[in-house]
Amino acid sequence: MPAPPFRLPKDDPNTSSRILEGTAPNDENIVSVIFGMSFDVAPDGKCTPKGYEIVDLWAHDKARVTTRFTKPSLLVRDIDLYAWKNLTDVVVQGVARSEKPVSHLDIKLDVTGSKTKIERSIVATGDRWVDRSPTGPVLSDPVPFTEMPLRYDRAYGGTDEKAEIKFEDPDQLNFYATHLEQEENEELSKYSYPRNPAGKGYVVDEGSLRGLAWPNLEFPDERLRLEDAVKPLSRWGERPSPAGFDWYPHVWFPRSAFLIDFPNTHDGKIPEAERKLGLFEPGFEDKAVVERPKHPFANGAHPYLSRHRLVGDEAIRVTHTSRDGRDFGVILPNLSPSVSLKLPGSQKVKIPGALDTVLVITEATELTLVYRASHFTKRAHLPVYWVEETEYEVAW
Repeated sequence: MPAPPFRLPKDDPNTSSRILEGTAPNDENIVSVIFGMSFDVAPDGKCTPKGYEIVDLWAHDKARVTTRFTKPSLLVRDIDLYAWKNLTDVVVQGVARSEKPVSHLDIKLDVTGSKTKIERSIVATGDRWVDRSPTGPVLSDPVPFTEMPLRYDRAYGGTDEKAEIKFEDPDQLNFYATHLEQEENEELSKYSYPRNPAGKGYVVDEGSLRGLAWPNLEFPDERLRLEDAVKPLSRWGERPSPAGFDWYPHVWFPRSAFLIDFPNTHDGKIPEAERKLGLFEPGFEDKAVVERPKHPFANGAHPYLSRHRLVGDEAIRVTHTSRDGRDFGVILPNLSPSVSLKLPGSQKVKIPGALDTVLVITEATELTLVYRASHFTKRAHLPVYWVEETEYEVAW
């Protein structure tokens, strides 16, 4: 049985939709209507619409880290207001659970549709630390757990503060502490892992190894090995990717590289892992920051989960993430929304919606879909009051 029809609120359309101008990757001017809908998800995966309010402010939460100086932020919610996204963001927030205490838990994300197939797995392991033995460093046995938050402060990464104190000039560190706002100064340092300054396990000096907390969340094919735990700063590109399905913060590599420069690598090149994903065009590192493409910055999912264009007929399953520990599943409602748009002095046009964001929050049994309908205006400039004079309507 099809879902009942629903419409945007007539009294204030800006709560569930917004219009803005921008440029497409080919540098043509566009006007985009951003709109969304949230749904309650039933145990059988079916969705019931419940309205939406456009998100126009980023939401952050401080990472739960034991470091003394570096206290990075995690991105809890990215904004909706991007005039163009190259691909669909798939974001899952939740907690993995087991009925009884376990040392390990395999968490699998499946996205299956008529045009898309995505599979990513995470191995969750109880807390572990590096200790010393007569034969050298050893890894402790994992502490059994029943719940594991799927957050990046549980994944590989972090800051080697011991190395920072050991090698850096104290006057230089004090300069940053006194000349930057505290919140800015504590986000990351030269000794932070560029892909995830909030995680566990990142060290650049042998002296930092003892007592090191090991990551809880790892991709099965990128697990950290004790013999490879210590590497020089310039070799950060050879280290594991942080395992997660959540939003990827703006200042973390590779997302940050589209707006600011990235830390030095041993060969001056983009790391091979990101190059294989197709995130960067050849010669990207040779371009000045102002010459680099900017549109990829808008994709805020984990780099592994923003590589497809979803159409809205997909089914998503995440094992062990329901509130009772069972698998969480949701069937996207297969909508085909469109926007009727009339700019000042132009004819009305009808534009199909492109699905830009799929956000699953398992703890809230909630699905959010954010769409974008982009119109190539063929005009260099719009009138000053074009927003007030533009007419548009979203049809679901």
